[in-house]
Amino acid sequence: MGQIIVVMGVSGCGKTTVGELVAEGLACEFIEGDEYHSRENIAKMASGQPLNDEDRRNWMVSLNRKLGEVLATGRQAVLACSALKEAYRQWLAKDLQEQILFIFLKGDFDAINRRMED
Repeated sequence: MGQIIVVMGVSGCGKTTVGELVAEGLACEFIEGDEYHSRENIAKMASGQPLNDEDRRNWMVSLNRKLGEVLATGRQAVLACSALKEAYRQWLAKDLQEQILFIFLKGDFDAINRRMED
């Protein structure tokens, strides 16, 4: 049976770095959630506009499909994705709840702010 580990948190908390290390340690696929944004979401973010819940819902549904494909083949994967709201996690895990583990990365404001500035 496959399993998905979702490494989640705010921008700059280390989701990608930690996710890649976990995937390497488990010898499984790493999925960068940002690569699954639609062209519309990318354009919106590039113009400085924040995504709304509907934009994020479509993104989570796209990621849910990818995770379903991974699990259908019995594989394991690690996903880096913000997934900060409970609703986002529900959309992401729809019909896959038994096979998803969420790990929330937390950091203090100053440390994350320094990373973002760098």
